[in-house]
Amino acid sequence: NADVNKLRGAVDFWALEYHFRTPAFIDSLYNFGVDRALISLGGGWYMNEPVAQVIDTINARGMLSSRYDIYTDVWPPVYPNRPWYRTSGYPDDVIVNRDGSQKEGWLAFLSDGTPFQGYYTCSKTHADYARQRISAELATKYYNSRFIDVELASSLHECYSTVHPATRKQDGEYRVELLNTVKNEFALVTGSEEAKDFAFPVVDFGEGTMSIAPADNAGYDWATPVEKPGEDFIQYNMNPAKRIPLHGLVYHDVHVPTWYTGDGLSKVPAYWDDKDLFNILYASMPLVMPPSKEYWNSKREKFLTSIFLTTSVFRECGFAKMLEHSFISANRKVQETRFDNNWVVAVNFGDTEVTYAGRILPAKGFFASNGNQSVYRLRENNQTAAVADLQDRLFINSSGNEFEFRGVKVNGSVFIKKNENDLALSFIGAQSYVELKPRHLPWPLDNISVFTRAKRQPVGLENLPDGWFRLKKYAGEIYYTITGDFTAAIANEENRNSTDKFGLSQNYPNPFNASTTISYEIASASYVNLTIYDLLGKKIITLVKKDQTAGRFNVLWNGLNEKGQPVSSGIYLMQLKAGAFHQWKKLMLMK
Repeated sequence: NADVNKLRGAVDFWALEYHFRTPAFIDSLYNFGVDRALISLGGGWYMNEPVAQVIDTINARGMLSSRYDIYTDVWPPVYPNRPWYRTSGYPDDVIVNRDGSQKEGWLAFLSDGTPFQGYYTCSKTHADYARQRISAELATKYYNSRFIDVELASSLHECYSTVHPATRKQDGEYRVELLNTVKNEFALVTGSEEAKDFAFPVVDFGEGTMSIAPADNAGYDWATPVEKPGEDFIQYNMNPAKRIPLHGLVYHDVHVPTWYTGDGLSKVPAYWDDKDLFNILYASMPLVMPPSKEYWNSKREKFLTSIFLTTSVFRECGFAKMLEHSFISANRKVQETRFDNNWVVAVNFGDTEVTYAGRILPAKGFFASNGNQSVYRLRENNQTAAVADLQDRLFINSSGNEFEFRGVKVNGSVFIKKNENDLALSFIGAQSYVELKPRHLPWPLDNISVFTRAKRQPVGLENLPDGWFRLKKYAGEIYYTITGDFTAAIANEENRNSTDKFGLSQNYPNPFNASTTISYEIASASYVNLTIYDLLGKKIITLVKKDQTAGRFNVLWNGLNEKGQPVSSGIYLMQLKAGAFHQWKKLMLMK
């Protein structure tokens, strides 16, 4: 199913409020630059809302249209005026315990607070219900994805019914049958709650796989932000010293993890930045669930900044193999992951800045790169800025300071995307203007013109010194199209692609004792810097610091620092900088 590829780089966006379930809102997300998203339109056993038009809009934008579904829970038919509680199949489909009693499931609460006990249905019945419900729904609502709740979060059960008996092994097989029905019979991108290894062949993403312990009461209130999430949430969900990405190290190339449905980015605002860091470190899908239109509007820049930073790493590393995870600092607040596509990610969960591979990671900062493209929050020249610099897109959040990067000068947040014939620019923050130097953009332009995107009205640019142009917001518009001569851009793209010929090879021998040879290749004449660091980011020695022509070079390191003193045994980092190219690898000294 080619739609599975749309997960890579997507944000899991739960549209709980009606405002978010409209074509206009989907278009606004897309116009901001969010072109990969899993839009969950709510749902349940009873969903009578007309959503066909918004589903069509989501699909037309190349996104995933999804809804919530559940086959495990059923309630006695004692409240006929509440059709969202499934009653069909009660009591015939309910699991029978060894003692003949019914298996109790989710305890619901009516609007007046009255508890309403539900029961678990036997998984042997699930696939048939799915075939009936999904086929009928897809006839008019063309979803391309579906989230199945509980199915993999619940432990395996025995059923002693004489009509639908099941061992625990059979229970697992029946659950796989249901998920296989959704994924392969209906060709839907399939998600589940949490994950089970036996089901990975028939499930694409898992909500809750990232959450070790959600905030208290998150199962009953998914969206309302809380200040006191509970001690388990703090100690196990958000404590970097107590988390290891075991799922990522084993299953990163076949399954996408995200947070529990009631554990979205804004659920516990105090840990919002930490959630971003875990998504970036694990290259996983963020989950966004704004509690209201007002909350989204008041924090739109923060939401979009999170989405752009986390999904940029996920876009590049999704379905790549996670090769390694390391605790870089003794307190485990600085961590690193490496992927088989040459991306390396380092994050700082701490409240103070640290130096990593010659870069300053501020509190809650990070750096992710494959040597050609980068996503980061760094402190440089006494400024902290967040940047996503990929092949066809550029996002900058300057943290309110004036910040210049690759032909863009901004004191807020901006997103630029390279289309086939133009650039799409969106104001993300509240700033009133952005300054551009067209020939210095990642996609150089001559003779630029700017138009509002919706009505194609021309917008004048203010000429500034040194080749800069100022684009002011026109009549409150935030979406713009930039056109011009891309002839220079073609040459620039070819130059960016030539960086594939840049590369730092693994030293040999490794591990080494007395000395080791470090080899690297540069594709064009560049100023080259080859430096050795320890794992805390402290510089040990610079081996190369000069202009070099294109070619392959070998350098010997004899395990000494710049003072000529021998360094101790351990793991070190070597970093190659050549023009815009950056790459680093680990090497081990053993005496």
